Amino acid sequence: MLPSFNAALVRLGAVELLVVSVREQILADDWECDLVRLAIEWRYHRPVVLLAQDARGMTAYRGRPALVAQLRRVNPSRLPWQRIQPEPRR
Repeated sequence: MLPSFNAALVRLGAVELLVVSVREQILADDWECDLVRLAIEWRYHRPVVLLAQDARGMTAYRGRPALVAQLRRVNPSRLPWQRIQPEPRR
């Protein structure tokens, strides 16, 4: 089961995606980044973009390039963040 996490459900054009906040270390590791992103995509059946901020508040994204390009134009504080508590799969 996935642990709880902070995410924002966002609509960009015709695409509804999850923007998921993660630690910088996850974005720095290609393998772990892909593993986390794909696990969440599989569980929630929608594209996922991972987001992390460094100590200076600089934001980095990982996900589908077209979605990342659109998200770069949005201030992360304006996204509708919420805490996601995954339910156990049956």
